[in-house]
Amino acid sequence: MFSNPELWFAIIPAIIIFLYGIDNFSREMQKAIGSQFNYLLKWLTKGKIRATIFGALITAIIQASAATTLIAIGLVNTGAITFSQSLGIIFGANIGTTVTSQLVAFNLMQFAPILIIIGFVLSLLKTKYKVFGKPIFYFGLVMFALNIISISVIPFKSDPELMALLAQTSIIPIGILIGFLITNIFQSSSVTTGLVVILAQNGMLGLPEALPILFGANIGTTVLSIIVSIRMDAFAKRAALAHFLFNFIGVLICLPLIGLIINAVEFIGGSTAQQVANSHLIFNLFTTIILLLFINYFQKIVERLIPTEEEEIVLRTKNLENLKNEKTPKIFSLIELELKNNFDSIIKLFNENNVLLLSNKISNSKISKLSALVEYTHNEIKKILTMLFKNPDKKESEKILLFARISTLCNQISDSGKKLGETIIFAKENKIDFSEEGKRDIDECLAKLTENMIIIKEKFPNFDKKSSIEMTKNSNYLRKTITKSYEEYLKRISKGQSTSGSIFAESLSIIQDLESKIREIRKIFEK
Repeated sequence: MFSNPELWFAIIPAIIIFLYGIDNFSREMQKAIGSQFNYLLKWLTKGKIRATIFGALITAIIQASAATTLIAIGLVNTGAITFSQSLGIIFGANIGTTVTSQLVAFNLMQFAPILIIIGFVLSLLKTKYKVFGKPIFYFGLVMFALNIISISVIPFKSDPELMALLAQTSIIPIGILIGFLITNIFQSSSVTTGLVVILAQNGMLGLPEALPILFGANIGTTVLSIIVSIRMDAFAKRAALAHFLFNFIGVLICLPLIGLIINAVEFIGGSTAQQVANSHLIFNLFTTIILLLFINYFQKIVERLIPTEEEEIVLRTKNLENLKNEKTPKIFSLIELELKNNFDSIIKLFNENNVLLLSNKISNSKISKLSALVEYTHNEIKKILTMLFKNPDKKESEKILLFARISTLCNQISDSGKKLGETIIFAKENKIDFSEEGKRDIDECLAKLTENMIIIKEKFPNFDKKSSIEMTKNSNYLRKTITKSYEEYLKRISKGQSTSGSIFAESLSIIQDLESKIREIRKIFEK
């Protein structure tokens, strides 16, 4: 078997086609669903059961549990959904991934050429259904690859060397290790489960040999998400750990019950291939139901394993939900509260920039999250103000324009704050050190910017003359500090003492822009 090149020349290219097909099918299905994919994931995760069902459906559609899980982890990292919301998606992904084995078990691979032709023709036609052409084509390619593998292994049914190797998988640790390794080599549990069902279809594996491999595949599929989450924040790391623990605990729960699972599957009946596919489904469904019942305890375990004192930042407004029955004055008061939240986010953003500047950190995902939160809130405020602007009186019109301008300035300030953080990170990544004088100057500037934002937050919407004088004093100090910093920077350059190049000058330019935007808010208040 191992010395026969025919097997490898048939199976390896077929697996490559399978991986190419499944990767492109996943990508094209996401395109077909449209730009609303992440939006749907976000809004359909209200409630653990709903999120689980949605995770299962999405995975069944795009045929890639890894893609669904990685998207969920990515959404947690960007603040689009909470860690808690991601749990349901992760649970559901394990159910959705069983579809591949079911398709193979029912021998739907024979329809692969038809699907390829239909997909190809649809992709050429200029109709509204063109968008489904490529997904159907790539799905046909996946089934075609599995069919090639199925045909290729038939001559080796009587190969004693191969049969002896496959018999070893009934030894549970060996079977789990094989499933784990195959999944990580090909970075797809679908390859592993597809191969297992095909071998069962051809009488080369039975249930006792297949189940341990499936267990190993379930654990193996979690490795990629853990690796990807390493550079993400604590909440994304929790989501990745939850993915691993879900699959690992599932295997631990089902290992003592392996005999009962085999009896239940045999009772349901069907061919050996169908029984293997059913065992895959039952195993994942049983694990999901058990862990859903204890999901709150499961969540607490994950949170204890990855503790953090950070506040989870989620792209969500605190006061602007369900405003349909609210009157305009009430809506205005809620917008004021939300603007205060944006002021607070900007203050936190400045503080995080300061931490980044003065610490050894080379990244700070919190800066991006805070900036995204300000932008999200700005867009929500803009939608509401646009709705109110349809029939306003003069006073309401003035207030709408006032809120719109302040919200826009907040968004611009957060953009510049994020840019400052990116500049500091760029300097650190490229080993460009700010001088101690340069760090001190940026630190002082950030302190004055923060002071002015705190005044805005505390006094809004009732601004007084004393606050205006204090903010003006801070602005004047800021401008003098920036001018002095530029002069000292040029002196250091002339003496060849500056190592930060144009990065320091760019940082000062961003701070100057921040000061002008905050000054503009002050002038709006003064008027």
